[in-house]
Amino acid sequence: MSLIAADKVVLSVREEGGATRPLAGLRRHALHLTQPTTEHGGTGQWARRSASQSHASAAVRAEGVFVSSEAQALVRTAFLSGDTPVLELSQPGEGVWVAAFLIRQLTFWGESEGELSFSLRLASTGPVRFTPV
Repeated sequence: MSLIAADKVVLSVREEGGATRPLAGLRRHALHLTQPTTEHGGTGQWARRSASQSHASAAVRAEGVFVSSEAQALVRTAFLSGDTPVLELSQPGEGVWVAAFLIRQLTFWGESEGELSFSLRLASTGPVRFTPV
């Protein structure tokens, strides 16, 4: 039985060997994608850099509830150590975004029902991939 409703956006970590482990169900999220550009020859025109020079980047703002204390510990440890785990953002009916992310900000707060909610900001540190469903 899943702790996260099938229509919720899910944040998961990709472990060694390619298996994924759900970390949290997200109540709110925003995904910002940026394509690298450079000014072309001082003319004020912008040109996309070649794929060999750089890659698209992603920034995520999200809030939700961890699925377990182990998931909370994994995120907290990655934040404090500056690690960049490979994370997946699964959007039902759309697909899955995957990238290595630095956790730039992490906030916790308590709810009256006893659950611990969080918000975070992520910044991709490598190539961003999308797999449609």
